[in-house]
Amino acid sequence: MSALEKLAAAKAKADARSNFERFIEGCRAAGWSEHDVAEYRESVRVLMGDDDAAALALFPPGTYQSADQARQAAREFWGAA
Repeated sequence: MSALEKLAAAKAKADARSNFERFIEGCRAAGWSEHDVAEYRESVRVLMGDDDAAALALFPPGTYQSADQARQAAREFWGAA
């Protein structure tokens, strides 16, 4: 990976993190409790972790064919949110 590609990847990751934090702040403003926020953050941690079965268990059966598909959808969502 070139230096430019590494920089672009780092920016995309930072943008997704920023979008996620903005989403969380919006949830708090909409009335989410700290428990709700903590529960959501834990779900995201599980989704992005290494346990494919746990990641897929977060969704109704058949939503995603693989944990990697679910993770990619999350990355795209937070990249665009």
